[in-house]
Amino acid sequence: MTKTKQRVKKPIEANPAAENLPAVSYDRVLRHATTRTLNGKGELQYCVGMDAKGELQLRILENTGGSGSFSDAWVPLKAIHTAFDRAPKDRPVTAHMLLPIFRGKSSNCSYFTTAVLVSEGLLKASESRRRSYDRIDPAAWLAEL
Repeated sequence: MTKTKQRVKKPIEANPAAENLPAVSYDRVLRHATTRTLNGKGELQYCVGMDAKGELQLRILENTGGSGSFSDAWVPLKAIHTAFDRAPKDRPVTAHMLLPIFRGKSSNCSYFTTAVLVSEGLLKASESRRRSYDRIDPAAWLAEL
């Protein structure tokens, strides 16, 4: 009789940027839109909402024309900024930096969220690095909402 080793999963460390993504009640959805995925193979439907406390949130609703699973949970914009703040303000950011927010979810979530941020004008493709994005001052975007 042979013994088999039982694989022990390592616990997932807490991430302050995504700590307890709340089940939020929304006062309103501010925008419902579509955009292309970063690789251009699919189209995403998403919305921007505001919770009862006035915090902005993003949510991916659907991925059409492409494959890939995702989480349809509301994600606080504050958590996204916290994840990006790990990089110096003058350096480009990457979709990979959002992975801790979506720990335990599909890795597509960070890339789809980045596509939404590009579509909303909060990020633009970096001229200095491939697959990287420069942050854009959100003041005009916030005024438009």
